[in-house]
Amino acid sequence: MIAPVRGKSRLNSLAWTLRRNVGGLALLFDPHALKEEDAGALYDEDTHELLMSTQEIASGTVSDYLAHEIQHARNFHALTQGVDNLFLGWIANRETSQPFHSTYPHVFSIDELQAYAQQARVNILALDHRKPEADLEGTIEMLESGRQLASAAAATARRAATAIAAIAAAPAARRKLATTQEIDGVSTRVVGYRTARVTVYFHTSPLPERVVRPSPVMRSVVEFDDLTLQLITPAAFRPARVDEMLGRFLRRTQRLASRTEQIAEAFVDLQALVEQGEFTLARQRSDALRSLVRPR
Repeated sequence: MIAPVRGKSRLNSLAWTLRRNVGGLALLFDPHALKEEDAGALYDEDTHELLMSTQEIASGTVSDYLAHEIQHARNFHALTQGVDNLFLGWIANRETSQPFHSTYPHVFSIDELQAYAQQARVNILALDHRKPEADLEGTIEMLESGRQLASAAAATARRAATAIAAIAAAPAARRKLATTQEIDGVSTRVVGYRTARVTVYFHTSPLPERVVRPSPVMRSVVEFDDLTLQLITPAAFRPARVDEMLGRFLRRTQRLASRTEQIAEAFVDLQALVEQGEFTLARQRSDALRSLVRPR
């Protein structure tokens, strides 16, 4: 573990800042773990530990990989403090479906969009300032990855919103779902609605044991035959008020669809500027992208 000591070195100061500002987040270097996970850097939400990349050891500065994972750590810590984030959740499809992306073929967390936006900022700054670690091809590839994930999220959220709206508008076509299911090894109460093609349901989800508060978060899930979207919120789970939860889920998927469509366009814009060598303008436009991926 990197000792969280302010002013000792850049890495020690970084460890101190992360521990102080991100709920005691620990900074470690474990090349074997990174190799096993095939990752440049890695955040573990169960242990609240951040594994930095070899670039930090070599340069003593924050790499784009670490900036990416710090964003994930900040997001999860904020959730444990009851902070809502539109981009917390998962999208998954069947293994026989078209892959979302080479790195995330069949499942990805929606807050990857926030992490890629932060990574884009770091990479574009390096290009604009002509830093030795600047990587033009890697930056273009990363921006394309962000676009692919944003486009997949937008299409999924739009499809989910349409399905949820149809369920809300046609009570006669739906069946009430109220049961207990085994979810992640825990017997969990589930409520929602089911139609011939779509199931929408809600349930609580525990946070890691290390988290004392707040109470478990809620997961809102829509399942198609080939695709699943689930959103995580610190909102209260009220089984007797399923229609109210359905309405909130509809508004949330609509907002997510709109924002992710704009995010996909922003990634396209940035990629074009970087390919043209317009690094200063790309740096300025990256602020617009970061605005789009704000939690609310």
